[in-house]
Amino acid sequence: MSGYDAIIIGSGLGGLVTSLLLVKDNKKVLVLERSANPGGCCSSYVQNGFVFDVPSIMSLDRSGELGEFLEDIRFTEELEFVAAENFSKCYFPDVEMVFPSQNLDGCIENLTELFPEERVGIQKLFRLMDEIEAPYGKRSDIMKTIKFISFIRRTAGVSFYDFVKKYVRDDKIVSVLGHCWSYFGLPPKQLPAFAVYMMGRLLKSPVLIPKKGFHKIPEYLGEKIVEHGGEIRYNTHVETVLIKDNKAMGVRTRDGQEFFSNVVVSDADTVKTHRELVGEKYSAKWNRQMEKCNPSYPCASIHLGTRLNLCDHDLRYGQVFYSEMWDMDAYYERSIVAKDISDEDQFIFGFHSPTVFSSELAPDQMHSIHGILYPINYRNQEFDSDDFKEKIAHIVGKKLDGIMPGFSSSIVEQDVLTPRSFERYVNSTHGAMHDSVYSYNERPPFNRSKTPIKDLFMTGTKAFLGPGLTSAMRGGIWAYHAIKRR
Repeated sequence: MSGYDAIIIGSGLGGLVTSLLLVKDNKKVLVLERSANPGGCCSSYVQNGFVFDVPSIMSLDRSGELGEFLEDIRFTEELEFVAAENFSKCYFPDVEMVFPSQNLDGCIENLTELFPEERVGIQKLFRLMDEIEAPYGKRSDIMKTIKFISFIRRTAGVSFYDFVKKYVRDDKIVSVLGHCWSYFGLPPKQLPAFAVYMMGRLLKSPVLIPKKGFHKIPEYLGEKIVEHGGEIRYNTHVETVLIKDNKAMGVRTRDGQEFFSNVVVSDADTVKTHRELVGEKYSAKWNRQMEKCNPSYPCASIHLGTRLNLCDHDLRYGQVFYSEMWDMDAYYERSIVAKDISDEDQFIFGFHSPTVFSSELAPDQMHSIHGILYPINYRNQEFDSDDFKEKIAHIVGKKLDGIMPGFSSSIVEQDVLTPRSFERYVNSTHGAMHDSVYSYNERPPFNRSKTPIKDLFMTGTKAFLGPGLTSAMRGGIWAYHAIKRR
């Protein structure tokens, strides 16, 4: 009855990578995507000449098999990227700090200039970041593997805050080092200490911005899949995974079509795969596992087009982190229950300008800003209203006046993606920014690709625990290996 070797539900980066690896193995693969275009979170849209990206940056960790895969498909050669010299710049109430890209010594120098009395602890912490390497791939160095396992054991049950405080005394250093906390989904006192390793990987990897928009990445992967004999069907909404005797047999679409395969791979989020595509009746074991699955809170993604020449401002960073308060945990707890927002509130948000790296992303003599406000209280339906969109765009614009005088009055185009927007277009539960987040005192499942349903697999960040586009692609590789081992 099987018509395909594999059916992939969704064309996010994880689904596309898994599909491409399978078709290169001469497998017959069908990708079914509910939208008109591939990419999921890795996408862009055009509004009055502005190319607005959904993601902000890609910190491309090419270690292990992912690097081999990207080299094999000529990823960076065929797609045009611009590399940011600096990973990020942080604005705190009384401190500014630049984190250079691929230069840990530069990070140490900049941080010790701000906190000279903490020099020894800062150097030890960054030395640790530099030494720890995850054993990705079959040819991993045995000593690196031992060090990595030792680090995992040392950090088990320890928060990012408590771990960093073993090296430094000043809480402000924890906040500066943890400025990417929203990228990981939890603030420093809830975040696992393992994030120290992830922060090191971000700082050691090149920061890349696609010259023509992030949508070019999934488009390229999709072309490669078709080139190798795979099939992609857009505007095809999978409604059900067909299961018999606890084995995935294929899928049924919303219009009643049925497709059969040896394996089914879901790039939909974990909660929606379990509750909607499979149904809770099929696996008591999976029901128990789902009790530990915690989708993150959503974000608001703010896109602002401006006639201000942003090349005249200090914005050539992968990300600019703007914080009006030092206590990230207090901000997080306030935000997840907020019933309203006001320009009198203290805010924390990240932003960057893709157009200072590529003029192809905006009309002539125009620029854009992409901001991320995280977390958002998804329970408050008002945060999906047009009034909220207008208010948040106004507030962020006014806040940015402090960095770029006159910015708010120069805005010519704006759009805000709310939690409902992400749920509608990306199909994430409550518009969640991350499929699952785990605090320091929780133990995430090790094998996240294999499910309790035989021959049903997860891919992307559902298979590989970690944030960002690199983790999604690495999850695609993990899913491929899980299928090979079935």
